[in-house]
Amino acid sequence: EDEVGSVILRGVVVDVSGWRDEFESVEIELVDVISPEIELGRGEVRLREGEELRMEINVSDNIGVESVEWWWSGDGKWREGREIELRVGKAGEYQIKVRAYDGAGNVEEVNVTVVVERGEGSGDGGDGGGGLWVWVAVLGVAVAVVFVVLLYVKGRGGGEGMFEEPGGEGDLSGEGMGSLPPPEQV
Repeated sequence: EDEVGSVILRGVVVDVSGWRDEFESVEIELVDVISPEIELGRGEVRLREGEELRMEINVSDNIGVESVEWWWSGDGKWREGREIELRVGKAGEYQIKVRAYDGAGNVEEVNVTVVVERGEGSGDGGDGGGGLWVWVAVLGVAVAVVFVVLLYVKGRGGGEGMFEEPGGEGDLSGEGMGSLPPPEQV
C-alpha cells in the first residue's frame, strides 16, 4: 500500500498431476496517488487588530512530504514552512491557504478564514486613537444641546424670569415691588 515503483509480477501454475511452470509477466508501475493530509485544527480564527497569529501546520503523507507553503490574503505573499506567524492589521475578513506537496506531485490545499475585529479604542477604524475622537464628538453634541436649550428658553421669555418671578427678591428688571427707579430719575 505504501510502496511505489516498479514491480514484476511472477506467476506459478500447477496442474493436477503436479506439473509446475513459473512465468514472468509484464512490469507494473505502482504510483503514489494519495495526496498529503493537512491538519490545522480550525476552519476559522478570530483576532483583534494588531494581534499576532500563530498556527502550526501539521502535514502527513503515505510516502513523504516534499514541501509546505502558505499564503496570506492580507499581503498576497506565499511563504514556505510549517508554521504561520504574522501580525494582523486592519479589521476585515482574510484567507490563509496552505498547500502541501509530496514527491509524486500530489497536492493538498486547505483554507482557513481569519476574521480580524476592531481592537479596543479604535471605533473609527483608525490607528487605535478613536476613543478620544468619540469623546470629543460626545462633548460637542452636549454643548450644542445646551446651546439650543438656552436659545429656546431665551426666545420664549426674552430671558426674563428664567430663575425668579418678576418683581421678586433680587429682580433687577424694574418691574414689581421693591425695584429701584432708573438712574436718570434719581
